[in-house]
Amino acid sequence: MGSAKIVTLAQQGNEKAIALLIAQSLQAWGIQVAVKRRGNCLYVFLVSTNPPPQSPCLQVLDRGFHRLGIMFPATIEVYGCQHGMQSHVWQHRFQVNVSSQPTPKPNHVPVAPSPPIFKKKAKQIGLIAGMMGLLVGTVWQSGNDPVRFLHGGMETLVTYWRSQIWPEMASRLRYGSNHLAVTLNLQEPPRLATLPSWESLELENQFRRYLDTVNQAQPEITISIKAVGDIIPSQSFGSNRLPPNPSTLLQSVQPLLQDADLVFGNFESTLTNHSIAAKNVASPRVFAFRTPPGYARELQAAGFDVLNIANNHSFDFGEKGFQDTIHYIQKAKMRAVGQKNRSVFVEVKGFTIAWIGFSYFDQHNSIRKLDAARVSIQKADAHADIVIVSVHAGAEGTGALRVRDRTEYFFGENRGNMVAFSRAAIEAGADLILGHGPHVPRALELYQGRLVAYSLGNFLGYQTLPTKAQLGDSLVLEVKLDPNGEFQAGKILPVRLDARGIPHPDPKSRSVRLIRQLTQQDFPHTPVKIDAQGVIHARK
Repeated sequence: MGSAKIVTLAQQGNEKAIALLIAQSLQAWGIQVAVKRRGNCLYVFLVSTNPPPQSPCLQVLDRGFHRLGIMFPATIEVYGCQHGMQSHVWQHRFQVNVSSQPTPKPNHVPVAPSPPIFKKKAKQIGLIAGMMGLLVGTVWQSGNDPVRFLHGGMETLVTYWRSQIWPEMASRLRYGSNHLAVTLNLQEPPRLATLPSWESLELENQFRRYLDTVNQAQPEITISIKAVGDIIPSQSFGSNRLPPNPSTLLQSVQPLLQDADLVFGNFESTLTNHSIAAKNVASPRVFAFRTPPGYARELQAAGFDVLNIANNHSFDFGEKGFQDTIHYIQKAKMRAVGQKNRSVFVEVKGFTIAWIGFSYFDQHNSIRKLDAARVSIQKADAHADIVIVSVHAGAEGTGALRVRDRTEYFFGENRGNMVAFSRAAIEAGADLILGHGPHVPRALELYQGRLVAYSLGNFLGYQTLPTKAQLGDSLVLEVKLDPNGEFQAGKILPVRLDARGIPHPDPKSRSVRLIRQLTQQDFPHTPVKIDAQGVIHARK
């Protein structure tokens, strides 16, 4: 990985990139480095055989962080640690501020989990690592100004080497106006410090002991999302199919929608009184769904915060019906996601969550236009900590349970390639993909630490959606993400639709068994484990 890429990742808050820069700036002292982030606090652990020298280390870190230009206001908590000791030797805290700019999301550039440079020992990387250390350390210290680094950061390092580390090594030091020449008479060549590595079990255990204190003082922050599939509360167009009491539609499953930071659903109808359908409903396979606008309040009361409107029924009553739907969702204090070229931003626990809705139609953000999709996601990613993508795509029905990395068609209609889109979206910065449209649950996949739910199935379709076989298997998907958007934990809360299309908790856990089976079949190598209770783990 090039030095410029490492610096960019470090500016965005990537823990390993920051650790690498610090370690290579301090490698003369044989210091190993670990960095952990909790919200906007960076915990930096400096570990060496002898206690790390506090004053010189802090000078290097202070100059480095301020010249790096990290892209979010951060508190830097530094711990000086000695191998074999159970607690730190010294501790220091300082602030790094940024100018008032849109906050880019940290760690949104995918990084291979174990770059080769982290796995090689010092004796194996030799001169190449030394040159890399000098180059990256120069950028870290100076912000692409090597002269400033050589006159500043190296002055501190060399002074300390001469006074305490290798007094016999530095016999002559010359500074020039545009360059620095350092001539060292070495009795013994210095050894390259071991590069930081979480793959070292001994080192990882050492850091974990230090992290215990931090974790007790700063609990792990997670963002919890609950998501469901297709929602059609009623049909008020043509032959009216309205429930006698709409408040009872979600009564049975309402407890499952509680205790989350955000609750999401795909609203596959319109909220409008407009009377002219934009479709030819005379065809037996064409449906125009319309729901009385007052039902928006019922959805909000049940717990929903965000509703997707990018699907094949959002324009059933033309532009008028589409705009009415947005209006009534917002009037009910919810957020409507799915307008073309727009993202919706929500603040949760001090973090910014961006939502983008996609479908296979050009009226929405289209999954069939990957380049445009990448740009939309990257723009949202630049202003948010977490990006969540809702996508309505794929074939429909019990014959569409399986996920394949290929374009899907339904009645001759191009419904997109969900696998290609989801992976491209994550590579562009998306953190969670919530799929819907096939009307049946589908497999889960963990890609680059981000979860993809390929279909959440039906959730509510009062006398509108078929419920036979797997069409009636439903769920509430619970997902917990860290502040960088990485998947931490999840759970499938099983639901079953009755013959009227009303959801109820399912004691038989049919959707859990189904999704477990489909995940094993379609993505046998994905690092996702789903147990019999529906708990979702990321396999290490």
